[in-house]
Amino acid sequence: MQAGDRASDASCRGQAGQRARLFTVFKGSDWTLLGYQSHDRPSAIAGVRIVTVGAGQELVDDNVTGSTTSQWVLVRPDGYIAGIFPPDGLEPRLSQYLTQMLPLRPANMLGGS
Repeated sequence: MQAGDRASDASCRGQAGQRARLFTVFKGSDWTLLGYQSHDRPSAIAGVRIVTVGAGQELVDDNVTGSTTSQWVLVRPDGYIAGIFPPDGLEPRLSQYLTQMLPLRPANMLGGS
């Protein structure tokens, strides 16, 4: 999986055990930031839906088998991967990336920055 690839669909479960699919999460005009096995959630970002995936998170991906790699995947509204970010320094990197990609957005896009 790398930037430019079509984001994968996966069968998931919500916190209450309800069935969900990643493609359903990606629907709409917002970008989607998926945090895999992530413990630190970034501040709110205008126009970006933030969803965590993994044991004890918002979604549990039944196809992920014990991955301990913590990463954030930014999915464009068209369902393609815009970038993959490590958790260290996520907010400044993501803010810089989105400012370059979406120049008409306010410079201060992250809630707490």
